[in-house]
Amino acid sequence: MNLQQVRAFLAVADELHFGRAAERLHMAQPPVSRSIQQFERELGARLFERSTRRVTLTSVGEAIVAPAREVLDALERVKTVARAAGVGEIGRVRVPYAGASSNVMVGRLARAVKQDHPGVMLELLSGHFAQEAMQRLTRGDVDIALGRWDHIPAAVHTRVVAVEQLVIAVPETHRLARRKRVSIRDFEGEPFVSLPAQSGSVLKNAYAR
Repeated sequence: MNLQQVRAFLAVADELHFGRAAERLHMAQPPVSRSIQQFERELGARLFERSTRRVTLTSVGEAIVAPAREVLDALERVKTVARAAGVGEIGRVRVPYAGASSNVMVGRLARAVKQDHPGVMLELLSGHFAQEAMQRLTRGDVDIALGRWDHIPAAVHTRVVAVEQLVIAVPETHRLARRKRVSIRDFEGEPFVSLPAQSGSVLKNAYAR
């Protein structure tokens, strides 16, 4: 059984005329007749009653019209899904990001994707420092990474999605509290209250330099 046989069967079932069915399929009539005959042999049943004046469906033919249409409908769905996946309209996208510091942007991204690309499923992976996320991206473990980097590998394409300004909090009594702008070098030797140091943090690397 093949799709050509199914298409030929449905065309004849709709037209109840081999000549018109052949025209509909843009084929000559003999190949359509052969497809029907092969289909009947494989099913072990006659699908049409033929006479010199008319063509009618047998009870078996009537019974398989709906399943045959389902076969072609399923094929069309496969084609549609394949086309949509090929242009990114459906599928899964894995996105690592750096936890709480990116939550607002990740929330906006998730809402935009749901609204504009409902067939795309975002797999959001939190708790990744920037360098770890970049390593996963270059290995092909994820599709997109959201973070801050001080160095981008040449093979990675990037887009700036936000510009941020770092700030530092100090007590009112601190020697630099009245300044409007400060440099990280101004705090050399100062104790810091911070999250535990973790390898792969771009901010930590920047402090180290």
